[in-house]
Amino acid sequence: LEWWPADYTPAVIDVAVEYVSGETLAANADTKTVLVTDVLTDYTADELAAMAVAYEAAAVKAYGDAVQSHLDAECRLHVYEGILSLCTYVTSPSTKFSTEGQAGVVWRDACWSYTYGALAEVKAGVRTEPTVDELIAELPAMVWPV
Repeated sequence: LEWWPADYTPAVIDVAVEYVSGETLAANADTKTVLVTDVLTDYTADELAAMAVAYEAAAVKAYGDAVQSHLDAECRLHVYEGILSLCTYVTSPSTKFSTEGQAGVVWRDACWSYTYGALAEVKAGVRTEPTVDELIAELPAMVWPV
């Protein structure tokens, strides 16, 4: 077993198996290990499918956690507890707070729509998997009302 490189983010569409120089790599995202075998027949189709499903779920969770943290961090810069707190102000009788709440709802929805669209493109093979930092950099910016 080899330790997972710290800066490596495997592709969501990798399906947990990849041929490299005639060898087969089976990635385990939970233990951050890569098992190198000589033949693909070490795993059944059901085992490979299960590994792929587990990997994809872990990758989607990692992206989701990062996007949620990004949304919350931006809101904290403006004295809200997080994106959920900001969005609750959409119904406030205060013009300032309701305007900021509406901007937060629009931004939150745009970020999540972009994230799920990007992950669908990765799964479809349309684009390569971004790192978490790359995905966050691609997200739309929050536009705070003046």
